[in-house]
Amino acid sequence: MIAVLTLATGPSLCQNNPSPKSTPTIPNLPDVNPQLLRLAIQDQSDRGNDLFSGKQVKTPQDLNVPKRDAERQAEVRTLLSEGKSKRAGTTTSQDESFSTPSRPRTC
Repeated sequence: MIAVLTLATGPSLCQNNPSPKSTPTIPNLPDVNPQLLRLAIQDQSDRGNDLFSGKQVKTPQDLNVPKRDAERQAEVRTLLSEGKSKRAGTTTSQDESFSTPSRPRTC
């Protein structure tokens, strides 16, 4: 039981890194809509998380995350309405992982 808890709360999920990097990891995912990928990376970066490395990234102190969340949600809705992405569960593409607005991760 302790081993499971250690893995679930390991350093990749909530790491107190004394010197976080300034830019998030941007992977090459050719099967993913690049706009959705950018939005997902920005969403987690705004919260200090690198979506693909699990490490922390620097964020400005005065960043208005709720405002940026609303802007990203509007952009996702536009992509959906224009047929440039599909809702989660309607495709086998990796896009579905990025088309659902994320919830803030708390540590």
